[in-house]
Amino acid sequence: MSVTFRLPDLGEGVAEGEIIQWLVKPGDEVKQDQPFVEIETEKVVVEIPSPVAGKVIRLFANEGDVVPVGTPLVEFATTDEEAVAPPVGAKETTLQPAMATAPPPVAPTKDQPQKRVLAIPSVRKLAEEKGIDITEVVGTGPEGRITREDVLRFADQRARMSATPPPTAAPMPHGGAEERVPLRGVRRRIADKMVQAHQMAAMSCYGDEIDMSEIAFLRQRARESMERRGIHLTYLPFVIKAVTIALRDFPYLNASVDDERGEIIIKKYYHIGVATHTEHGLMAPVIFDADKKTISELAQAVQSLAERARTGKLTLDEVRGSTFTVTNPVYGTFGVPILNYPEVGILAMFRIMKRPVFKDDQIVARHMMNVALTFDHRVIDGKVAGDFVNAIKRLLEDPSLMLLESL
Repeated sequence: MSVTFRLPDLGEGVAEGEIIQWLVKPGDEVKQDQPFVEIETEKVVVEIPSPVAGKVIRLFANEGDVVPVGTPLVEFATTDEEAVAPPVGAKETTLQPAMATAPPPVAPTKDQPQKRVLAIPSVRKLAEEKGIDITEVVGTGPEGRITREDVLRFADQRARMSATPPPTAAPMPHGGAEERVPLRGVRRRIADKMVQAHQMAAMSCYGDEIDMSEIAFLRQRARESMERRGIHLTYLPFVIKAVTIALRDFPYLNASVDDERGEIIIKKYYHIGVATHTEHGLMAPVIFDADKKTISELAQAVQSLAERARTGKLTLDEVRGSTFTVTNPVYGTFGVPILNYPEVGILAMFRIMKRPVFKDDQIVARHMMNVALTFDHRVIDGKVAGDFVNAIKRLLEDPSLMLLESL
C-alpha cells in the first residue's frame, strides 16, 4: 500500500516550514517513528518522524524549499507491499498525524464557491502588481488574513521555482574563483526578518553611555557564591532587570505594531528576547515574565537559553512571544541594532571598559558601557527614547534603586 505524508501543523500560527535536510532517500527502508526529514520554522529545527514502517518511494521537495502546511513531503510503501509505485487502481492513503489540525486545502472546482480571501486593499493591489492570484497565497495573519509579507514570500518562492540555474562552466573573463552558498535555514530567516524590519518600521536610534562601576562591584562580590550554584553571572541580567523596570513607565516600548489593522498593541507582560549568537546565526530566545525574576533567576535563564540555542535544542515556543529585545554584541563599542519586528524597541549593550571620566571634578577610571536603543519612530519620538534610556541608566548607576523598585 502506498501512503503519502504531508507537512503537519507544527504549531499555532506556523503556516510553512523550510526543508533543511532529508535524512532518507528513495529506496531507503524506514522504521515507524524514525526521523526522515529536518524542517525549520522560525529558527527552530524539528525532526519529523515516519508514521509507518516501509520503504521510501518518492520525495516531493528539495532541501531549501519552503513548503506550506498540508504539502506532500514523502511517499512510502509499507513493508507488506512491494516497494514500487502502486499499480493503477491500487489503494493510496494520505497520512496526517494527530498533531495536524486541518486537512490540506483543496482547489475549488467550477461547481464550488471560490475561496474567501481576507486581505486589505493595499495587499490585494500588491498581489495584482506582481501577477499573483491572491487565492493561492496562504495567509498567516489573524483568521487567515493575507499580509503584505505573505504576498512577498509567495512571489519570492515562485521566482526561485521558475529560475533556471546558471551554467556551471560559465566563463569568467575578469574574475577569480567564486563559491555560491545557498541562502537557507536560519540565515534565510534572519535575512527575511531584517528586510521586513527595514520595509515596515521607521527605525531610528538613540545612544548613550552608562557608568557600570557599581554593577561591576556587585557582580564581583556575588560571582563566587553564584559559581558555587553553577551560575555564571554576567552583566546582562542586571541590564534585563533595569529594562523591565523602565518598561513599566514607558509602555509604548513594550509593544508591537499590527500593520494590517493599524493598531499598536501594548503588552501588559514583559517577555524579554535575548539575542544569542550561534554557529547557525543569531537567535533571540525569550525569558518569559522577566519582570518577576530575581537577578540570579535571570542569570540562570540567560545561561540555560544560551546553551540550548548553541546546541540546537530550543523549542518553537522558546523563540516566540517576546515583547522587547536586548542584544549584547561580542565586540565593539557602538553600533545600531535592527528591530526584532514587529516589536517597537531593541537595546544593544556594548563592551564594558575602564575609561577615564570626570566625577566630582576629578578624572577617575570607571567601568563604562555604551548602549544603543533602536526604536520604531512611528510609535514613539526621540524624546521618549531618550527618557527611557535615561531611566535604565539611572537604575544601573544606582543599583539600590533597582532593589527598591523590585520590592
